[in-house]
Amino acid sequence: AQRAGSSADNLKAFAFGAKQIGLQSGQAEAAVERLRLMIRTEPGKESLLNALEVETRDANGALKDTTVIIKDLVRVLKSKGDFEASIYGNMLGIDPGLLFQWQAGLEKQEKFEARIAQRRKEAGVDLKSLTEAGVEFNDTLRELGENLQILYEMAIETWMPWATKFVATVNEAVK
Repeated sequence: AQRAGSSADNLKAFAFGAKQIGLQSGQAEAAVERLRLMIRTEPGKESLLNALEVETRDANGALKDTTVIIKDLVRVLKSKGDFEASIYGNMLGIDPGLLFQWQAGLEKQEKFEARIAQRRKEAGVDLKSLTEAGVEFNDTLRELGENLQILYEMAIETWMPWATKFVATVNEAVK
């Protein structure tokens, strides 16, 4: 979610909605990540979006959620002809096939997004705190892995002299 410049809630709902309209798994999320990276690293891309009348910043000047930006972009490009839309889409990292499929299903996607967001809310699922807890849990697992690696290295260091002598004894006995 952080790479995509989106909240965990929005990105999960966005991904669910995208799958429901037939986009391949990860395809829409990858487009969101690419757009976010382009906006951050290529100032001309944000200017292009603004020229297309796609707002990229909120009233406080902060960059908007990228899932919102990309859906606004798809809506704007839908009003253009296919040729022009595909040129802008390519310039902004969206494959024409994906763009046209997205244009056809955007309204349906947003309905699915709203529905899954409502279900999560009714179930009391808080993806923000779940994501934060997941990061902490992954940090703990990485630390465990490092500690297991250290134990393995300690065991090798402790047993290596004995194993070397044992192998030498076995080799001598076989001769």
